Amino acid sequence: MADGTARVAAPAGNVHAFNPGRAQVACLDGVSKRFETKSGTVQALDGIRLSIGAGEFVAIVGPSGCGKSTLLRILCGLEQPTEGKVDWGGEGPAPRMGVAFQEHRLLPWLSIEQNIMLPRLMQGRATAADVDRAHSLCKLVGLTGFEKRRPAELSGGMKQRASVARALFTDPGLLLLDEPFGALDALTREQITADTERIWTEQGFAALLITHSISEAVHLADRVIVMSARPGRIVAEFRIDLPRPRTEVLGSPEFGRLCGDIRKKLEL
Repeated sequence: MADGTARVAAPAGNVHAFNPGRAQVACLDGVSKRFETKSGTVQALDGIRLSIGAGEFVAIVGPSGCGKSTLLRILCGLEQPTEGKVDWGGEGPAPRMGVAFQEHRLLPWLSIEQNIMLPRLMQGRATAADVDRAHSLCKLVGLTGFEKRRPAELSGGMKQRASVARALFTDPGLLLLDEPFGALDALTREQITADTERIWTEQGFAALLITHSISEAVHLADRVIVMSARPGRIVAEFRIDLPRPRTEVLGSPEFGRLCGDIRKKLEL
């Protein structure tokens, strides 16, 4: 079984987390972000260089406040970098993106099927093909039979499944996951993590996961990126060469060693 490996930056700089083996879906080139507050300037990100390859699953871990979510918001266009730029596969336009946040953000007055179709409903009336797509996604995430239910009738885990289904509705080339399972109980979180791996394997999109869970990152990712405390810099990259599905190796010595190695980098 192949081992995961880490590349660690020199004290004064960033690791350039770049995967040369795949066509690039997104590439952050020297991205920094500063916020002006009443207390002064806050440097959230400093010189981030990170690529995401086509069909690749990348996870980012780091301490609270290190800028992980800011980085994701820059990728999806909710924030603009103070310095640096984001390239989308060379000269091409940004890929279709789906985003699932920690809060499910389902509209309580809509059914689950309508919430999943929300990107289409915001553009006008949904078609029969859109309804079929929503039902297919319900099946994919394990919500068959709940298409007509309202969010209040679903458990927390089911709401997050619906949120992921909505993010997948537009058939994204890049799925952005901002700690979507963080508020769930441990057993539900483990099941949804396994389901996310299965869905990613079947669908073939690129994905970026922001998480505080090292085991979740190792379970899902091809590469795990470690960020420093604020200002957020990339300090290590781990390539995860464990076989899939990862549910079969969760208790293995290799899985435990990788989690331990990543934890050591977080403690620096």
